[in-house]
Amino acid sequence: MKIEKLKIAVQALNATLSHLDRELGQKLRELLKDDQFEEEQLVSSLKKEIYGVLNEFWSSIPADTLRINRLVGGKNSRIKPWLDFQATLSEGGWEDADHPQRFQQLAARFSAKDPLLNVSALLNLLKCATRMLGYVEEKTKKQYPFDRLRAEIDAKGHLPHERMKQEQIVTTLAVVFYLLHYHCTAEQLQLLPLLCDYRLSTTNEERRSEKAVVRYMLEQVLCSQEFFLDYEKDYITSSRDWVESRDISTLAPLLPKNITALKKHLDPLPWSKILLKGMQTENKTEVLTRNAQQLFNDFLLLKKRSYFDAINLASTIQQDVKLPEERLSINALLYIFCLQAYENERKEDPRPDGFFGFSRGTKCSAALKKIDFLTGTRSQLGWRESLALKQGRLGQLIDTFEKNDVQSVDVELK
Repeated sequence: MKIEKLKIAVQALNATLSHLDRELGQKLRELLKDDQFEEEQLVSSLKKEIYGVLNEFWSSIPADTLRINRLVGGKNSRIKPWLDFQATLSEGGWEDADHPQRFQQLAARFSAKDPLLNVSALLNLLKCATRMLGYVEEKTKKQYPFDRLRAEIDAKGHLPHERMKQEQIVTTLAVVFYLLHYHCTAEQLQLLPLLCDYRLSTTNEERRSEKAVVRYMLEQVLCSQEFFLDYEKDYITSSRDWVESRDISTLAPLLPKNITALKKHLDPLPWSKILLKGMQTENKTEVLTRNAQQLFNDFLLLKKRSYFDAINLASTIQQDVKLPEERLSINALLYIFCLQAYENERKEDPRPDGFFGFSRGTKCSAALKKIDFLTGTRSQLGWRESLALKQGRLGQLIDTFEKNDVQSVDVELK
């Protein structure tokens, strides 16, 4: 954008500003007083300051107004001059001129669910952790941040200054993990990646890294938990810098009272909240099917991932479910998950089929068709498959989930 066009846009803005915003308009005029810019010179160096003023304006708008899906601005509206100013900047080549507005709108929606959950403080923790760890690379995006962090600890954990930094990273990520799973709603979790995109003065490396952390912690809950449990004893600590962090102080009303309490919240996790995410707004069967698959995919990446490990995990989760209305849905989801774990292990079992028992193929087919039945797909069972469902480990699994009330599970998912 050329300096002359920018000056004209600022003049037009100041001519129509509300008295509430004249000080902000003056700030913009002050930025353009310097004569060092030539007529044809691009003024990208001013973007940061100008966007800062835009952010200051939008942060002053009441949250109820910001939560309106589409801000138009009437003839005498306070926001219309700023919308026009942003449009001019966009036409001049600053296509992200509306990012301060979008960020504040998203932040208003985020905070509507819980005003104590300060989104800027949460994003700052993400920014701090990824900056200290190093930004994500495209080829390792799926494993970021914990594969990178494990490698850093293995390579440099013996160095005192590196050890202190690693402790701060692990502790900060543990706090983020806690906030995501204990306090964020499903809608807030959907908003977080967008907030990373639109936050002021954020580089592409920061955006990619912060979104990679959020994605990993939400999609690979078990793997994240496994990391924290591996390192909690020595790396989740209460350093002076961490205790004095402004962001930690801001979020303190939502956090456990100390590091020991934080560690206790890493196992067990609030599984009902995690596994039933999306149930209020989406098709129940689709949510349970999707979340069961996500849990299974996550489970396959653990160090301990046998069928019996899956059964033990399901038992642990069931014990954590307190509300009767949640227990039925969780039971149905875990039923699918355990059948997936059984089928996965059975098909990879190198042992030859027994002479009297059913073949590996029959057992796997029976388990998959049972999953189809539970998720609303009617797959016809052959007589061998019907019998296979009643024998061995597969029969025990089905009895475990259906012995109390077989119909309730089926009805729940239809």
